[in-house]
Amino acid sequence: MKGIRTEVKYAFFSAVALIAWVVAEHLLGYMTTKMEIGEYTEPLIAIPVWLLLFLGIWEKKSRDLTGHFSFGKGLQTALLISFLYALLQSVWFAFYTHIINPDYATLALVYKEKQLAAEGKEAQQISDELAYTRILFRSASLQFLFFTVSTTVINTIAGAIMSFFLRTKTNNK
Repeated sequence: MKGIRTEVKYAFFSAVALIAWVVAEHLLGYMTTKMEIGEYTEPLIAIPVWLLLFLGIWEKKSRDLTGHFSFGKGLQTALLISFLYALLQSVWFAFYTHIINPDYATLALVYKEKQLAAEGKEAQQISDELAYTRILFRSASLQFLFFTVSTTVINTIAGAIMSFFLRTKTNNK
């Protein structure tokens, strides 16, 4: 566990930031009655999560590895932080959508249906566009898998870019 202490710490900090963000959005109604605002505020959680990912990679480089840091080691760090965070995120959203806001799926689908109808889409087009979302919302295990995989992939890509810039450059003479 000592070898991954930094990764665990930053995954945990990211999950705490996410929980605080979602609770604030919920209390402000952005995930219930003001979804038209939440549509724009929800993606902003990526900013503190990616900042914490950067800080985790940087700490791994500067403290754990005393400044010697390859791109591969950065990618490994990013993958581990991202995966652990994704697991915590998935557990949190399962808790949020089943305990705190069990109407979230219905509210989100109704909101999206209204958006698509306002765009002039026909009922069949709306149904087709929302089919996958409905399947995802109906299956807790599929939702867990989707959140875990997609979050891990997206954050690892961001972490790979960060690792490229944080890597220790070697002098080849």
